[in-house]
Amino acid sequence: MLFTIGLVFMSVAAVDYVMGSGQVFARVPTWLEGQINVAGVGLGRYRLLIIVVCGLLTIGLQLILSRTRFGSRLRASVDDARVARGLGINVSGVFALTFAFGSGLAGLGGALGVESLGLDPTF
Repeated sequence: MLFTIGLVFMSVAAVDYVMGSGQVFARVPTWLEGQINVAGVGLGRYRLLIIVVCGLLTIGLQLILSRTRFGSRLRASVDDARVARGLGINVSGVFALTFAFGSGLAGLGGALGVESLGLDPTF
């Protein structure tokens, strides 16, 4: 694990050396600029979009985990992997798919947050 983190730091330093570093700010589309007043509170349209997307993702993930066969397999694998394997569940596959989906959610979070945080080489 530490070796992998070291490789990431070395690659960031190499790209910084070759290409230089400077923070880049992303611009949102014009229809997401400005504010909307909700109950006397001014909310930025982009921030409101982020709130809606996160709310929909939360509801969707909850429905997936509680009402699908994959959700029941994931819960069984987390509770007791040995028994889940005995029932014929591919525990490694379930964990790999969950990790891949979580990585995708992390990428989505980074993409949505780039307007607020800026894009930095170490981001």
